[in-house]
Amino acid sequence: MATQRERSEATRSRVLQAAVRVLVQRGYAAASTTRIVEEAGVSRGAMLHHFPSKAVLMQHVLEHVLRERERAFHDALAKASQPVSVSDVMDAFWSSVGVEEAFVPWLELMVAARTEPHLSSVLTDAADEIHRVIRVNFEKLFDTADRPELHHIPTLGISVLHGLAMRNLIRDDPQTTQTVLAMVKGIAEQLLIRGNPEG
Repeated sequence: MATQRERSEATRSRVLQAAVRVLVQRGYAAASTTRIVEEAGVSRGAMLHHFPSKAVLMQHVLEHVLRERERAFHDALAKASQPVSVSDVMDAFWSSVGVEEAFVPWLELMVAARTEPHLSSVLTDAADEIHRVIRVNFEKLFDTADRPELHHIPTLGISVLHGLAMRNLIRDDPQTTQTVLAMVKGIAEQLLIRGNPEG
């Protein structure tokens, strides 16, 4: 039999997952706590016990999505052949951003943060954390910590892949997606080679 703590954690997880589904299916404007409670199949009181307001819930959704994206990134890197290449890093990041469940909630909350101050600082912190994780891994894998001219390669990749993920929400075009991914990888590899004293 599940303990009270396990039941509490299960309820919390159900609410977070329901909030993600509502954001994906209906968008932030329609993501009322009433709709999320219905989607989760829990009582309003149970939700409020964990998340006393929509603002608090959405902050936790951001953290939840960030953890899922970071997990997907590390899982993909762990499966890459050794030594890890720039292409592998780009593929790993794409695996964490190229699906609706990972990207759409992030996008919906990013747009909402423009006019909702309670989300703005949380989103900024979350975005900084994503960039930090990618940058640290990039520096470790390619020994670029002491080469400031290469520090913007991860930012280039993140920015382009975010834009590509947005495009895919409107127009699903796998061939163009793969072409753009290959171009970004090529640019990053060339920049890395040029920045390598032995290159």
